[in-house]
Amino acid sequence: MLSKHALESRALSLNDIVETSRSLLGNLAIRHHATLHMQLQENLPHILGDSTHLQQVLINLAANAMEAMEEMPPEQRILRIRTELNEAGYVALIVSDSGTGIASDALPQMFDSFFTTKPDGMGMGLAIVKTIVDAHQGVINAWNNPHGGATFAVLLPPK
Repeated sequence: MLSKHALESRALSLNDIVETSRSLLGNLAIRHHATLHMQLQENLPHILGDSTHLQQVLINLAANAMEAMEEMPPEQRILRIRTELNEAGYVALIVSDSGTGIASDALPQMFDSFFTTKPDGMGMGLAIVKTIVDAHQGVINAWNNPHGGATFAVLLPPK
């Protein structure tokens, strides 16, 4: 999935990008003994973007979420992927997990190059995600869920 092709902006359906990734996401969930819940809002406006790069964002966020749930019993490993049009009019991709959450001191640095909380991590995954989102004139946010786990929200302007 990690390709170095140039950004090719065109009108896209965020739901189509998620649907195209469904099989890969399902396999990832099976490998990590997790449950995948997807909720795609119908009739979302199109966005301008590159489907390959946006698919990389989704897969990276999902893979990180799966790793974050490794310490949880399999029946508690739930990955939620949702699309929606938010109140501000942005098309949102929301990835939530039921893992242990993000350490509060790590939150401000999550998207910095070479910052990692993983013993064998390189600290490039979320930095690449942020670079792709920025190139799409979008915003990415992360926060801890009130009852455990973390959520990442990618907000993209409609076409």
